[in-house]
Amino acid sequence: MTRPAETNGHRAAAATAGGPGHAAALTEQGQTRAGEAAPPEASTPATDRRVEPCEAEIAAAGQRIEPRQAEVATSGRWQIVPALASGDTAVFLRGRWLRTAVIRDEDFAPAGLADPEPWVAALRRRRVGSRRADLFAFSQRLPDTQPRFPYPFESVSVAALKLETSDAWWAALPQETRKNVRRAERRGVELRVQRLDDELIRGIKAVNDECPVVQGKKSRFFGRGIEEVWKDHISFADRSWYVCAYHAGELIGYMKIVHCGTFASVLTTLTRPSHADKRPANAILARVVRLCADEKIPHLVYGQLNYGNKREGSLREFKLRNGFSEILIPRYYVPLTLRGRLALRLGLHKGLLGILPPWAVRLALRGRGLMRRSRPASPPRTAPAVAGTTDSESRGS
Repeated sequence: MTRPAETNGHRAAAATAGGPGHAAALTEQGQTRAGEAAPPEASTPATDRRVEPCEAEIAAAGQRIEPRQAEVATSGRWQIVPALASGDTAVFLRGRWLRTAVIRDEDFAPAGLADPEPWVAALRRRRVGSRRADLFAFSQRLPDTQPRFPYPFESVSVAALKLETSDAWWAALPQETRKNVRRAERRGVELRVQRLDDELIRGIKAVNDECPVVQGKKSRFFGRGIEEVWKDHISFADRSWYVCAYHAGELIGYMKIVHCGTFASVLTTLTRPSHADKRPANAILARVVRLCADEKIPHLVYGQLNYGNKREGSLREFKLRNGFSEILIPRYYVPLTLRGRLALRLGLHKGLLGILPPWAVRLALRGRGLMRRSRPASPPRTAPAVAGTTDSESRGS
C-alpha cells in the first residue's frame, strides 16, 4: 500500500516535498490510503499544538489510550479535532464518507508504531469524537521495508536517498545537476544552516508572498501574517534545521529538514521564482546532503516519488536528478467496520490519484494548471515588504 505529507497542511507539499500518495503495486491483502481529513467537530482555531485531555481514559492491551483533542493542519488551516491519544501519539480521522484513522505527524515522528494492536482494539471499541473509524492506516519506516504485521498493506513510494558520503552522492549526480550547484555559487548564493527565529520567519513570509501558485495549486500560505507563519513552522523546532539560501543579504529560498531518528525528512522547501536563474534549490539540497552525511544520518527522505497514478511532474524530475530513488515501504490498512472492508476490497480508499488511470491523472493535472494560470493573482492579505525582502513564494508538505 501507500502512505502521508507531504501532507498534512503544515507538512504537506512544498515547492514541495510530497505528502502521502500511493504506489501501484498491491499485495493480495490490501490497498492504499483514504481521502481528505474529516470535518472537525470543533473548528475553533487553537493557539498551540498541544493535545488537550478530555473525558475518561481507556485501556487497551496494557497501553493507556484516552480520548483527547488534537490540533492538526488540514488544507493549510489549523483545526481542533477529536482524537485518541497515548503519550505523544495522537490518532484522528480523515475523510468524510470513508473515515480513516491516521497518526498525527506520522511521517515526521521520532519513532514508528511499535505495536499497532492496542490501537486497533481501541478504535474498534471506541468512537473518535462522535464518529467511528472505518479504517486504521499506519506505515513502517526506513530502513524497515519488510512487512512485519498481519494486516492488509500496500507499498508506499518513498523518495529516498541512501547516504554514505556526500562525495559519493556528488560523483553519482548527472553533469547538469552539478553545473546547477556550481552556478549558484558563481552567482553569489550564500548558504546558511539556521534554527527558527524572528528574522528567519520574516524572510519565510516574504518568500511565501512571492508566489500565489505552487506546483500548479493555489498556495495555502500566500499572504499569511507573521503569527500564522510562526504557527506553520514551529513544529519539530527542537529537531529540525533550515538550510537557507541568501543573495545580497536577502533570503531567496530554504529547506526545512526534520531529524526522525533513523532518517531525516524534508518537510518544506521554497525558492523565489525571481531568483530561479541562480539555481538556489540545487545548492540548498547539496548542502542538506552534506549536513546529513556529517551527522551520520543514513537516509534522506523527500516525500514520495509517485503519488498514486501520478508518475510525472517537475518536482519528481528534480528528485530523480538529485539522486533520489524509490523505496517501497509497507502501509497498512486495517478494516474496522463493514464499510471499511468493502472500501478496501473495492480500492475506494485510494482517492482519485489512486483510482484514475495515469492518462486521466495527467489530463486532469494539466487542465487544473491551465485554469490556475488563467486566473489573476490576488493581492496578499498583509503587506509583502518585510525586513529588506521584496515579494515572495509559498510552500507545500
